[in-house]
Amino acid sequence: MTTLVIHPKDETTYFLRPVYCHLPNLSVITGGIDQNTLNQLIQLHDQVLFMGHGSPNGLFSMGRYNVRSSYIVGDSAIDTLRSKDRVLYLWCNADQFVRHHKLNGMFSGMFISEMGEARYCGVKASFKHVNESNDTFAALLGESLKSNGTPAQMWGEVKEAYGVLAKNNPVAQYNFERWFITFPSKDLVL
Repeated sequence: MTTLVIHPKDETTYFLRPVYCHLPNLSVITGGIDQNTLNQLIQLHDQVLFMGHGSPNGLFSMGRYNVRSSYIVGDSAIDTLRSKDRVLYLWCNADQFVRHHKLNGMFSGMFISEMGEARYCGVKASFKHVNESNDTFAALLGESLKSNGTPAQMWGEVKEAYGVLAKNNPVAQYNFERWFITFPSKDLVL
């Protein structure tokens, strides 16, 4: 299986590297491509992982890609993404993007990964809580992706294991409630 990772270079999201660093047949793009190249790369890979900072409108380019908008993943990638079932959308409010465009894959809602986001979301947490949540989630997701199961199996593995941390970590509890999946050709969202 080939995996494409679009992870705009940004030190505030480096904690996500364990999600993909141990996967075989990996192409990691941190910047420098345009939208047409992105769409071609999506088509050529079996699995696609998008991660970083974003909004309901897509994944921010962080000024790293050759695009005219603020997004490396946005409306111009929708037609290409509709042909894919093994996609991870991991950025704040990716759920709104995925649901609006009726896409398949695993995805996050608002996802706390920094103290400022915890304060913004009204979650009383420490740096320890944030770091523990970030590190645990990234490690669990990385292990699950290595197992090469179905998207539903991978999502369930992460949900179950991260749920253990969520019992004692307010950041993990918040994020746990915002970890979703849509299944191909179904109207089911968990």
